Amino acid sequence: MWGSLCFLAASSLASQGQLLWTVGIDDNAWPAGTGGGPTTSFVQENGTINPLPGNPVSTSADRGADNDYYFAGDYSNTIESVIGLYGEYTPIGLVDVNEEATERAFAGGDNDMRYHFNLPDSLQPTDRVSLTFDALNLDDTANAATRRYGVEVYFNGVLVQPAITIRPPQLGRLYQTPQFSLESVNAKFGPGHDNIVSLKGISHSNEGGGAWMGFDHVKLEQATEVVPPPAFPWAVGKDDGGWPVGDGGGENASFVQENGVINPLPGDPASPETNGQADNDYYFGGVYTQKLPSVVAAYGDYAPVGTVSANEEAAERAFAGGDNDLRYHFNLPNEMDPDAPIAVSFKPLNLDDSAPAATRRYGVEVYFNGVLVQPEVVVRPDALGKEIVTPSFTLRGVKAEVGPGFDNVISLKGINHGGDGGGQWMGI
Repeated sequence: MWGSLCFLAASSLASQGQLLWTVGIDDNAWPAGTGGGPTTSFVQENGTINPLPGNPVSTSADRGADNDYYFAGDYSNTIESVIGLYGEYTPIGLVDVNEEATERAFAGGDNDMRYHFNLPDSLQPTDRVSLTFDALNLDDTANAATRRYGVEVYFNGVLVQPAITIRPPQLGRLYQTPQFSLESVNAKFGPGHDNIVSLKGISHSNEGGGAWMGFDHVKLEQATEVVPPPAFPWAVGKDDGGWPVGDGGGENASFVQENGVINPLPGDPASPETNGQADNDYYFGGVYTQKLPSVVAAYGDYAPVGTVSANEEAAERAFAGGDNDLRYHFNLPNEMDPDAPIAVSFKPLNLDDSAPAATRRYGVEVYFNGVLVQPEVVVRPDALGKEIVTPSFTLRGVKAEVGPGFDNVISLKGINHGGDGGGQWMGI
């Protein structure tokens, strides 16, 4: 037997940072600009991928830029992990001013956008950063049902964001990578070092995806709040047949006695490991700034909690009396496929043993973002310790959103049969 809630894979925004650099701004357009950086001109791509180091002098004319965009700086030293990805090259040396223009899109086989920059000496190897990009448009000659393009993000040749597939509903939204430390991507500080962020495109044109995808802007930020990366699959508790005191939340969450009432959303993401002190809302570490319409429709309006820097330590351990709503809040990784089959599972641990064994029971429904994914399952003594798995469903079908900021919620709703001899509680 075990006490847990699992999120299973059958296959498999908000900023918390200080701006280090940006190419373009969030304007949903490609205006001509001067001075580079936030006023960079986005111009038609030239159709080929040039080798490093590229040319730091561009113009605001179509095909006037190559794959390499340079901020003003000194690029005299290569970085080993960049060489590992791209091969040897001779760095460009001094670049007096920010480059004026950058390619605006992936197109055909032209699927590598590289941004060169120096990092200030004031940064430390343990400082955390994240990349954000915004896809502006997709090839509108492709069928809307199959139109898509893939994006991977690398920092100095190190993958920091696995492939995200952008479809029409994802246009115009910010995609932020998980935070990572500068030392984990072999970043170098001060003038002379050729740090490179790469956006690599993955064309799906052979499957009707279309031939191009355009970008609105790309930026690098230093994290000012620590946010753990989204986890998938995830679990609250593990296969331990009890309710031990844990450390670190998630599969090591402590299950504590419920407090007897159902609190409104959003709940408190900092529960103590004390009986009667946790509430109905369990939070994984993440960013919760965007409420989802289907959750609001189910629970009413609420103000999301914002940043949760670590998994909550404690969760309520049972349904009891009228306290019959266990809610689990989480972000989903950017790369999740909205049409991949997934499921929720849980294991009931025990039932109120003061009720007669013949009538002892408790009902459970499962909701994802307010959408019913499991009608009532009635748990009797012979079902204790056995995993209950919902039918499979898709993220698209339950109105889920991926990436930091979005407050996805799984709800286990208890149905008390105490009036018919079922007993007053059931442990998870």
